[in-house]
Amino acid sequence: MNHGDLDLVYFWAAILIVLTPVLIFGSIGWLVVRKAWKEHRGRQNADRGTEA
Repeated sequence: MNHGDLDLVYFWAAILIVLTPVLIFGSIGWLVVRKAWKEHRGRQNADRGTEA
């Protein structure tokens, strides 16, 4: 392995380190927002007498 190959390994390791928490917390946030949105729409539909 020469110096250029090692730089490439470090680059992809850094990308993985950055993307992992972004994907995890982004997914959790998306699920929370989706659940809140469904509950909000369900309440609105219940107020009007219709079901989603």
